[in-house]
Amino acid sequence: MLEPIKRVLVPLDGSRRAEGAIRYAKRIASATDGTVILLQVVEIPTQQADAQGYLDRVSAEYKLTEKSDELVSSQSKASMPSAQATRTVFGEKYAIPIPALVKPTEDIIIEWAEAEENKVDLIVLCRHGNNGSERPLGRVAQEIVLHRHPSKPILLVHEESPEFKRYDAHALVALDGSSFSETVLPPAAYLIDALGTPEKRERVRQQKGTLHFVQVVKDSPEPVVKVLDNSFEQEQEKYIDWPELDKAINYLRDMKKTFNDELGAVLVLQTDGYVVKGEDPAETLVKTAESGESTGVGGGYDFLALATHGKGGLLHSLHHKIVHRDLGGNAERVIAATKLPILIVQPHKLLIPEN
Repeated sequence: MLEPIKRVLVPLDGSRRAEGAIRYAKRIASATDGTVILLQVVEIPTQQADAQGYLDRVSAEYKLTEKSDELVSSQSKASMPSAQATRTVFGEKYAIPIPALVKPTEDIIIEWAEAEENKVDLIVLCRHGNNGSERPLGRVAQEIVLHRHPSKPILLVHEESPEFKRYDAHALVALDGSSFSETVLPPAAYLIDALGTPEKRERVRQQKGTLHFVQVVKDSPEPVVKVLDNSFEQEQEKYIDWPELDKAINYLRDMKKTFNDELGAVLVLQTDGYVVKGEDPAETLVKTAESGESTGVGGGYDFLALATHGKGGLLHSLHHKIVHRDLGGNAERVIAATKLPILIVQPHKLLIPEN
């Protein structure tokens, strides 16, 4: 995804749990006067009218602006003081009937999201729907996130996920030195950029969000090492005696420079790099993201972002089965261990792993 997030898809199933994703989608779309798309798949065609009525009620409840109301909305907004004018969030609603047993619900959702004419930029999905259980993911969410591998980025939220911060949002981006892990950077950047935009057109200085690039290593003399831009200053700490740590520092420094020279320059984001010591990469990631203490993020991160494959370290340990089209149970460890929103990107060209 190399464009700002304008169209956000929220799959629904009629449950309040699934509707929990709407507030996150609306918060994101409000930054760009974007569109929240509500989609419900019904397995019995005769239920389509009921589903459409349900979507109408939900759209009204969350105050999504109909396209036909665009002119009225614009006129009303123009008559308000600019310091109080609320950003428009458009809404679209689709109830799609499918003959029973022809296609699973998750396949219909992904096909709709992938269709070029629908122009979906992001899928926001609640972990559990009306089949809520004690498992980390409901059935449809599990199929979409762990097995179907859509090309669109997915923001996976929990019904008890914390609200996004109003301005000073922070994202923890998990990297491992592979080009696969870096595919999460553009979606994470545009998402944090959206969260750094006020929901209302306020007369205040616009504050952008912050991306923290994080790599987990086993061998380090310190629990957390901040990556400095000045390589000479970093070398004075004698981390060169720790090969794994030294390699991670150099990688994150190069990654920061590349990002800041390209996408970071366009979005004007703050970036920092951290190497975190940990025996269990998944556990270390979750602990770092939730507390934020070791990296100076009070109250923890707004979301954590990761790709579903890497050649080593964190991402490899989580997703080593990707070449078999099955992420397996390791990805669920992270999902089960935190209620933070998780941005997931699934690179497609993974026929063979990197060497």
